[in-house]
Amino acid sequence: MAIKDKFYQRIRKVLVKHGVLDEAKGIALRGTFLINPEGNVVHETVNFFNVGRSIDEAVRLVDAFQFAAKSGEVCPANWNSGKDTINPKEASKYFEKVK
Repeated sequence: MAIKDKFYQRIRKVLVKHGVLDEAKGIALRGTFLINPEGNVVHETVNFFNVGRSIDEAVRLVDAFQFAAKSGEVCPANWNSGKDTINPKEASKYFEKVK
């Protein structure tokens, strides 16, 4: 089997596993899957064929998941690196600031 065919088979497995391959049309929906080191899907976004994805948002999410895993803190909506996070034991302190 040629390298190209092996690569195609590996990609096809991923597409089928995540339910984004339209075999009848021979194309895939536009999906973004973030998988943690333990192999769990922690985020997925699937768009129809005619809507693209945001690389900036994917990078923001990777940063947030990595930060949360390392710190134990919660990253609120629209969080970016360097912004305030929520300590689950002292969440009220965060919400007092954002009133």
